[in-house]
Amino acid sequence: MKKKLLTQEWFDKLRKELIDLEEVQIPDVQSIIQEAQEAWDLSENSDYHAAKDKLALMQTRVSQLKEMLKDVEIVEKEDISADTIVRYQSEVVLEMDDGKIFHCKIVWSWEVDIFSEPQKISFESPIGAAIEGHKQGDVVTIKLDGSKKQIQIVSVK
Repeated sequence: MKKKLLTQEWFDKLRKELIDLEEVQIPDVQSIIQEAQEAWDLSENSDYHAAKDKLALMQTRVSQLKEMLKDVEIVEKEDISADTIVRYQSEVVLEMDDGKIFHCKIVWSWEVDIFSEPQKISFESPIGAAIEGHKQGDVVTIKLDGSKKQIQIVSVK
């Protein structure tokens, strides 16, 4: 299985969210549910139903976080950027086959932010998947919108 590369900062952020959910938020919601159950008439108790829905969402998020934190390798930002191979946390300048320049940073899917500068794109996106493991100067072909496009990796840092 491929290890997930995370910076210590992201690992700590995800771990903190997991601990907060498990130790604070979920117990709070469970106590609301318990209080509502003791009030007897659950069929017309909107607080009870809202709390049950919220608990289900929180439990789903806990499962997601546990999966994200499984098989993780902590990497330093300096170690990542010193490499010329496109991988996690690489900042990449691409030239599309129409001459347009695209500046992006490769991240995990939960870190994606298309409004940041540079845009943060996922390994799992078509462009991210196509350029991962390649180096400066490489030309890769990807399929976008039903047609094949060529992208040149101008720089990697």
